[in-house]
Amino acid sequence: MGLYDGYGVDPNYCSTAAMAKQLGCPVILLVDGKAVSTSLAATVMGFQQFDPTLNLAGVIVNRVNSEAHYQLLKNAIEHYCSLPVLGYAPPCDGVALPERHLGLITAKESFVNQQSWHEFAVTLEQTLDVDALLSLSLLSALPAGIWTERPGKTAGAGLTLALADDEAFNFYYPDNIDLLERTGVEIVRFSPLHDRVLPDCQMIWLGGGYPELYAADLAANTMMLKHLRAAHQRGAAIYAECGGLMYLGEHSGG
Repeated sequence: MGLYDGYGVDPNYCSTAAMAKQLGCPVILLVDGKAVSTSLAATVMGFQQFDPTLNLAGVIVNRVNSEAHYQLLKNAIEHYCSLPVLGYAPPCDGVALPERHLGLITAKESFVNQQSWHEFAVTLEQTLDVDALLSLSLLSALPAGIWTERPGKTAGAGLTLALADDEAFNFYYPDNIDLLERTGVEIVRFSPLHDRVLPDCQMIWLGGGYPELYAADLAANTMMLKHLRAAHQRGAAIYAECGGLMYLGEHSGG
């Protein structure tokens, strides 16, 4: 999905651009530099003019073949768009992530070549203006004082949350898990695919993922389903989202 893509055709509804404006965040535009030069300035200008109220603060160019190629792109964008170009990323097949419907192949399902990623990171340190990027990250206009008071460090003391975490369920924002742990909640991970017994807990979190790819194995693990039903009957809080909600259904499919 791109900068202005959201729900329907309204760029101010559920798009990255809309969220950036709501939060007062500057936007760094990532554009594809493969096989173009000055034409890329026209692309960037289109993003500028599509919504002049959006704070486009800089540009990074992807898939740039050489330093000479980068200088052509940088000069064109800065000349015609008056935006700083903050660096580029060279082509690197070793860090390509495979795709499928609704997203990417998850890290739990595919081999990640850590050496390739490390080498790519070292390269980016040389081709990106990291200091400028860090400075721009501090420019959010959202005042810190409007946040509501956070729960105390002991608000969740004595509570245990069983977190589904395996090949079928693994779409979580780490910040949410960290916040629960900071309030004293104990997080215990379990696998609806492989475990037969649910951990002792007062709460269960079934996150998103691709349970449809493992539907037969999930259905065959009747002991786990039995434990989940028993947890519900004894009053355990169960929160399910996306794929986790599918798992709680009687059947899956059209």
